[in-house]
Amino acid sequence: MVDVLADGKDAGVELPVSYAEIEKEVLRYRELLGVVKEASLIHWDLWDGNVFVHEGRISGLIDFERAFWGDPLSEFYFGRFAKSTLGAFCEGYGINGLTESEQRRRVLYDFYLDLIMAIECTYRQYESKDHIKWAYENFVEGYKQLQAL
Repeated sequence: MVDVLADGKDAGVELPVSYAEIEKEVLRYRELLGVVKEASLIHWDLWDGNVFVHEGRISGLIDFERAFWGDPLSEFYFGRFAKSTLGAFCEGYGINGLTESEQRRRVLYDFYLDLIMAIECTYRQYESKDHIKWAYENFVEGYKQLQAL
């Protein structure tokens, strides 16, 4: 998250909350990440447009700029944008529901993605005011959820 914040600062991205306040909030929860013992390959941009299906089976994935090795719970489909798929992802990863600690980590991961999406608006030079507004609204919502932990 430190690198994303540095990118935002470098580009002069103005966020609804100061960078110092974001760093302070995120540091409050760093101990939540210490319990992760095994990494999985996470494709953080896994949506229908990035999945190739041939004869009813997944035959390929594209667009790995957001892929990384990390906590399986950081997978996008465990997050707040994809509640309808939570059961299938829990089953696929062999998880039987989320503990309170895991739910708290999910809030942190959701906020990390919110931060990326808000900052990338400047780098990608999005022209759609609706998309930019959406990204910033998600940032505000994610930040509220982070503060509520």
